[in-house]
Amino acid sequence: NMADQDGPQGTGASVESKEDMLKRIETAIRDGSDVLSPEQIEAVTVLCIKVTVDPEPYLNTLRDRMLEDVTNPQLVADVYLRELLTLQQRAGSLPGSTESAVATRASGDFMGELGEGVEALRRAIDEAQSAMGLRGHTVENEAKVRRACETTDRRWNRLTELIARLKEAAGLDVRGQADLDKRVEVMSGEIALTRESRDKWMSRYTAGERTRRLASHL
Repeated sequence: NMADQDGPQGTGASVESKEDMLKRIETAIRDGSDVLSPEQIEAVTVLCIKVTVDPEPYLNTLRDRMLEDVTNPQLVADVYLRELLTLQQRAGSLPGSTESAVATRASGDFMGELGEGVEALRRAIDEAQSAMGLRGHTVENEAKVRRACETTDRRWNRLTELIARLKEAAGLDVRGQADLDKRVEVMSGEIALTRESRDKWMSRYTAGERTRRLASHL
């Protein structure tokens, strides 16, 4: 029956599928339109009112956080889903049984996101290292190194925030916690090395600049 193919009828129609949400976000990023759908704005507004938070600034902050990393629509969607979950928990609008189901799902999402966060950080570290491997401590290379290292710092901060939230929200068992700590330890070691290299690179650059400036006065 072709009539059934017109899309879901009744209540299901307002619930966006994951694919549709990602497509919509991708379009919004491309066109510079709102990453939040009217339904999402309404859902957040209702919950904000419940927990006596001013919806307007909350929504603006939410949009900013969603747009922090637009390379992957999934990451953008995850920010919204996490914030919604947090609001629902604060509003006490999760019945007991769904709360544990949501927590399990959230912990799965978190782990997926953690993997993505670690990957994104690894890529940023690689880019920073290759920028520092460029020949010559030139002004142009300095800009590349600085940009790459800023991205590294940003992604590291986001990852540590995520890990703190993961420990809070997921109710991980001891082994999960230990596993998490090990991953943090490895990444923080890599970050420390990257920052050390950056400092060395920058001091060489500064010394070179000083020499160049002196030479130009002679």
